[in-house]
Amino acid sequence: MITSSSLRKYILYAVGEITLVVIGILIALQVNNWNEARKSRIIEKTVVEELYKELTQNLTYTNTELDLAKKRQKSVTEVLSLTGKRSLHVIEEEFSLHLIKSLAFEVYSPIINKTNEVINKSQLSFFYSDSLGDKLSDYLSHINELEEYYLYNVDTWKTIVRPYLNKNYSLQSIVKLSRLSNFSPSSNFEVFPDRMLNDREFENIFINIYTDINAYSFTLEENIVMMESLINQIKRDYPHVDNNEK
Repeated sequence: MITSSSLRKYILYAVGEITLVVIGILIALQVNNWNEARKSRIIEKTVVEELYKELTQNLTYTNTELDLAKKRQKSVTEVLSLTGKRSLHVIEEEFSLHLIKSLAFEVYSPIINKTNEVINKSQLSFFYSDSLGDKLSDYLSHINELEEYYLYNVDTWKTIVRPYLNKNYSLQSIVKLSRLSNFSPSSNFEVFPDRMLNDREFENIFINIYTDINAYSFTLEENIVMMESLINQIKRDYPHVDNNEK
């Protein structure tokens, strides 16, 4: 027959066993969570290192693009300084060189593989830098805006600039000087740069090009500021990336 004293001891023993099992499970879960967190931090640091390299490369590239945009804007300014002056005589070759420098443009194509990967992986979080993900999203939006500028330039060239040049100038002269092709047929048509420089439509085209380049340069400058901010934030929150560079 089980006495009350024995029952009490049995219950205490059972509770103790259950408590030990629960504590063991909690400890195991805690260790597992700690291991998972440690793995996540290792992955995070590796991702940030790659982001840092990508951003520093893009910063150099974007500064170069900004210099090119300013040079192009300077060429456009030089062309506009010649418009509306009827007594001015401009040599064809000199004018063609101005046109080439003013109209040349390239697609803005920074490296964004790692940035895209980070944005698309919603499960990836930045333990050491909470705001980094949001700032990367804003940065990527600016890059998309700059890439759209190239498409806008292509459309402007196809629908406005090239049709105007087809009617009013010799593309043979531009092709020859720009070395776009080994084939450079001679033209018997006379070229009169003075007529274009005294054409209001030509001036308006170049004013539009000037304002477009100005907007493009401003967006590049904004992007440079964003990249510098991201790079500084990474260096502050993940000091190891800066040490790896040294």
